[in-house]
Amino acid sequence: MLKSIFINRYTIALFITIVIALFWNLFVILNDQGILHGRVIDQAKRPIEGARVILSEKTLLVTAPRDEVTTDAQGYFRFEGHKLYHLYLEAKKGGAGSASSKEVRLYFKGQNKTLKEPLVLELIN
Repeated sequence: MLKSIFINRYTIALFITIVIALFWNLFVILNDQGILHGRVIDQAKRPIEGARVILSEKTLLVTAPRDEVTTDAQGYFRFEGHKLYHLYLEAKKGGAGSASSKEVRLYFKGQNKTLKEPLVLELIN
């Protein structure tokens, strides 16, 4: 009788929910340093050194720049310590062109993220 009280579909569902919540919170704790990194390339897939990458936050009315970094020799960039969950990235370099604004949505504020697709600079005539 006591066994059937504690082991039924309701207690099993509650246990599973608690385990999922614990693992989710552990994942958030281990991945909320606000690290966002990616790469900037040109249309020929060559890395762009010295491109300005601008991280912007979209508010209700405007998109406001929050941080800016410059790419390294291999075209990589890295932001640290942002606390956003809906942001935009754009890249620019004089003579090499610019990349259109790329929207990035995260599951929680400050989530670490590596961009799968690079920002591609295009010359505008």
